[in-house]
Amino acid sequence: MRNKFTLAIALSIIAALLSCGTCKDEATQIELQVYGDGFSTMYYGKQDVKLPDDLDFKAAAITARADSDKVRLFYTKMFVAGAVVPHGTAVLLIGKPDTTYTATLYSEEASDEVPEEPIYNMLHGYDEKHMTEGEGTFYKLTDIGNGQHFYKMNKEGGPFEISAHKAYLVIPDKNK
Repeated sequence: MRNKFTLAIALSIIAALLSCGTCKDEATQIELQVYGDGFSTMYYGKQDVKLPDDLDFKAAAITARADSDKVRLFYTKMFVAGAVVPHGTAVLLIGKPDTTYTATLYSEEASDEVPEEPIYNMLHGYDEKHMTEGEGTFYKLTDIGNGQHFYKMNKEGGPFEISAHKAYLVIPDKNK
């Protein structure tokens, strides 16, 4: 009788572990698309993202400076292949042009790999479609026929609507 009872407890524990909603085994696979010039952006506010193990893939937190009509980017934190980008961190994705990569999305509790936060980052994002917010000039990574660059989405460089899980750049007026 004791062996049956022990076996029943063991099976209950195994079943609980298998149904765990925050276990790493329950992590979600997501696709990250890198476009024509090898860039894209990403933001997840509530989940950590483990980058693909592909050596050609990385992500960067950035600062920027606007000189006339050009935006100059400076990397403040580089996340290499296989690294975990902490929730709430918007990044510039860098990879092979026109390539889809598979990354792993963890809940905040699920990731046991917690890297330090980026030192300074001018990229921002939302988990749903949203109007950009902040003070300064707003830019979006896009290709308007001249290659991928961060462009103002309106003449004044004011707020615009950004897609879910994409990042936008805000350059404070003092950095112009």
